[in-house]
Amino acid sequence: MEKLEVLCATMHQKDFQKLEEMNLSSDVVFANQDDTTSFQQITYGDYTAKMITTQTRGVGRNRNLALLYATGDILLFADDDIHYAQDYHAQVLAAFAKWPDADVIIFSMDFTRDGTVFRRRQNKDRRISIRSGLRYGAASCAIRRSSLERHTLWFSTMYGGGAKYGHGEDTEFLVRAFRNRLRVYTSSYCLGQTATDTSTWFTGYDEKYFYDQGALYAALFGPLALPMGFQFCIRKRKRFQADISLEKALAMLRQGIKEWKKRE
Repeated sequence: MEKLEVLCATMHQKDFQKLEEMNLSSDVVFANQDDTTSFQQITYGDYTAKMITTQTRGVGRNRNLALLYATGDILLFADDDIHYAQDYHAQVLAAFAKWPDADVIIFSMDFTRDGTVFRRRQNKDRRISIRSGLRYGAASCAIRRSSLERHTLWFSTMYGGGAKYGHGEDTEFLVRAFRNRLRVYTSSYCLGQTATDTSTWFTGYDEKYFYDQGALYAALFGPLALPMGFQFCIRKRKRFQADISLEKALAMLRQGIKEWKKRE
């Protein structure tokens, strides 16, 4: 029987109350960024929970720290605002049993605001390509630890909350997974609910967001960065902040691309 382990990026935790808040029922590693340094481990039910607290900052560093302490066969990435469905443990393992060739499975997720579900990212049961994979985040993604170690996959420390570029570590990670020819599937099973009332990094589709998106696409796609960015802006234009026009978004995207190229 394979072992499932949740790897949760979190901040400023003083105890293990997230076990109940997230409805966890599996082994878990909390990578906790705070103002102290410590290691704690407890047993709850049949499972083990670890809390690794460091003074580092950046979600990429935090996810990498959790990976260093991971011992499970199947690793499920998590943010601390997820409330898991009651049967998530069995269903995640069942999905990998269903697709024994899968290296990565991305699950469906509900999103809540003020406690009410307002949107579901509903996946189909299928294998996907890199083009489809750009829309997903790590917090609904599970990976075989053997696949991760075989291809030396880590999260970039340049992208994500707390880093120079405020988002994109998930996309960068999945793109490298595809380029390493990992087999990525999506599952219709809904892992649970993610609360979107607050965010430690997302302030809306503002100028900084599009600048960072340009830098991300320049790093990942080189000469295709601008057409990829244009498609992204068209797809997201209804969610722009009120003071951001399509022209402004594209201008910031170009600026991010230009600045990234200066690094090369």
